[in-house]
Amino acid sequence: MLALVLAILIVFWFLGIVQINSFTIPHIKLFTLNGHAITLVNVLIFFAILWLTELLPSPFRQVAFALLILYALSLLGFIVIAGFSNLVIVALIVGVILALFQKK
Repeated sequence: MLALVLAILIVFWFLGIVQINSFTIPHIKLFTLNGHAITLVNVLIFFAILWLTELLPSPFRQVAFALLILYALSLLGFIVIAGFSNLVIVALIVGVILALFQKK
């Protein structure tokens, strides 16, 4: 189940960055908070990370939850570093891959 959520997170993140003509998730602007547009892809990635935090074992769960908070703060514009939300997602993906290898 953890590998499935990891795959979903990677697909959402990849489709949010790269535009493939035949298969795209439209960047529908859902609402604006603090002057920043929150799109459908951002919300889907947020819920995928939230789902991931429920599946991880205890030490990784706390780290993933902290990364979830950092991701939300960077989306809302409180952490203003270019590409920081992408770095948080990459760190989370690497951490989940390490957690998968630790289980075996």
